[in-house]
Amino acid sequence: MTNGRKTCRSGQACEPRSLGEAIYCATFHSEAEARTVAERMGVRYSYLADAANPDRDGQQFQARLLVPLMHATGNLAPLAWLARAMGGVFVRTPDVTVEHDDVRRAFLEATREIGEDAGDIERALADGVITGEEARQLEVQIDETIAELVSLKATIRKKAGVPPLQAVVGGDRRR
Repeated sequence: MTNGRKTCRSGQACEPRSLGEAIYCATFHSEAEARTVAERMGVRYSYLADAANPDRDGQQFQARLLVPLMHATGNLAPLAWLARAMGGVFVRTPDVTVEHDDVRRAFLEATREIGEDAGDIERALADGVITGEEARQLEVQIDETIAELVSLKATIRKKAGVPPLQAVVGGDRRR
């Protein structure tokens, strides 16, 4: 489901039901106006507006433009949707600064999240049934735990002086 731009940007993010809706959200609900996004991507605004419209069958958004769209907008809704469609979750590796205690702090935060998840799972199982709403809440909490673990991983890499993982772009794999 997509919300209006103002609603999406004010904290009630869209919950796309399709890749088309995710592309629409990234194109029209990001900080930059769609015309600026088109310029950054090097495509005509008219193409972008048509291709990003999930209700338009005649013009399809080209897969090769997904990464440029997300770079131009900073909106990763298409990537998050693709991850969910494949049964996964996307968590962006955070930028971290490392002091001597940061690894320990990140580890403790991740284990705290896991402990909270355990308590919430036990409460949900207390009556022998996990409702749809309980499942949705647990899913959100577990995604937050995954994010904490990814942050821990990034903190450890930074402390070790290992560069952050980079995407494969144009056949160039940077690690």
